[in-house]
Amino acid sequence: MIGLTPDITAVVVVRHGGLRLTFADGLSGEVAVPDRMRGPFADAPTSHGFAAVRVDTQTGTVVWPGGADLAPETLHRGRDGDGAEALAPLKRSYTSGMKTAVSIPDDLFRRADELASQLGKSRSQLYREALSDYIARRDPLAVTTALNELADELADDHGGFVAEAARRLLAASEW
Repeated sequence: MIGLTPDITAVVVVRHGGLRLTFADGLSGEVAVPDRMRGPFADAPTSHGFAAVRVDTQTGTVVWPGGADLAPETLHRGRDGDGAEALAPLKRSYTSGMKTAVSIPDDLFRRADELASQLGKSRSQLYREALSDYIARRDPLAVTTALNELADELADDHGGFVAEAARRLLAASEW
C-alpha cells in the first residue's frame, strides 16, 4: 500500500472503457475510465490498447504499455477522490440493463404506443413488463409453484373449510 489508498490487486476489462477493479482492502467494482485518460495514454484509447491494461504491483495501480497509469485513490474513492462514494458504477448506457432492437409490425407498435400512453408508462417500460409476463407464463415451474403455494395456503386453513368439505364428500360417497 502506497500512502493511505489500498493497492489495486486485480483488474479485468469488462468492455472498452470499463474496468472491474479489486483493491487490497476488499473493495471491488466497475468503473468507467475514458474521461480520466488524458496525457500519456497513446494507445490506451483504442480497443486493443485499452485491453492491454495490467496491475503494476510496485505502484499498486493499473498501467498501460508506455507507462500510462491512473491514480488509485481516484479509482477507489470515486471521481472526486473525497471518499464520499465507492467505485463509480460502470454505465453501459443511460439506462440500466441491456438495450436491444426488435422489429414489430407498424400496427402492433401503434397499439403498444397507445397503451403505454393510456397507462402513463414509457414504451420501454411497457415492453419490459410485457416480455416479463410472457416469459413468466411459459416458465414450466410457474404452474407447479402456484399450485404449491395454493396447497400451502389450504394446509394452513384454520377455519376447518377443507376438513368440513372432505367430511361432506366422504359422507356423500358410496363405500
